[in-house]
Amino acid sequence: MKKLIVFVFSFLIFLSSCRNESDRNLQTGKDYVLINNSLSHVIPLVIQSSLDPVELKAKLINQMDTINTCAQFQYVSGDTSIMTGEINYNIDFYQGCSDSDGVHKAGIMQCNLNGFLNDVNGGCEVVFDGFQIGGYFLWGGFELNYLNANTWQVITKDLRLQLSKKDIIIADTLVYDRVNGELTPDMLLDDQFLISTKGFLIDRNNEIGIGFSENLIKMADCRWISQGILEIELSNGQKQVVDFGDNDCDNEAVFELNGNQYIIQMQ
Repeated sequence: MKKLIVFVFSFLIFLSSCRNESDRNLQTGKDYVLINNSLSHVIPLVIQSSLDPVELKAKLINQMDTINTCAQFQYVSGDTSIMTGEINYNIDFYQGCSDSDGVHKAGIMQCNLNGFLNDVNGGCEVVFDGFQIGGYFLWGGFELNYLNANTWQVITKDLRLQLSKKDIIIADTLVYDRVNGELTPDMLLDDQFLISTKGFLIDRNNEIGIGFSENLIKMADCRWISQGILEIELSNGQKQVVDFGDNDCDNEAVFELNGNQYIIQMQ
């Protein structure tokens, strides 16, 4: 009887060890998805806000845009009489609110606009100031640059997602291509973006991964990336593949590693 108990206990320890090993191998991909999904909740808002001088001026005068966000818009500096030159403004979620995409946000995004994003020379630098998304702090920022009428390049700057005592760090170059919503520039929630990413990530366990995708789909009114394939090369030479599905707005993604598939609940 004692031998049987020892055998069962040892077998359970073995299963737990295998499960933990799988979780550890999956963590890099899960963290890559988490930080990119977090970015996908703020980049479209900055694009929509900085796209057109008439729209931005109205937001700064009214100090709000209740159709698209629960945040307030605060003028900081620049010539808003004719809306030319560098214009600095804040998108401020204060102590927090549930935004139009269903995600809780708090704190400030500082937007330093040097040319509107519908112009060939347009660009915007965004800095996170005590900004939280989904209960996590985002630090650092990113640059947005015009590529064409509906396409923008995003370059992260010292970007990290703070999870209690651990951080996820990424250096990424992304392209956001708006494939739906162009005809309603004053509306954010009907926008849909095709996203490419090529990033270098250090996950919460200090493991390294290099991610690549050219076909991620993000709908502005959905909490999660809903379609596309993300490939991640791990530091041990293994490759992880993340399948986000067929454009259904749900929090499940399929992770494949070493021929095994795992269904992951995205945050």
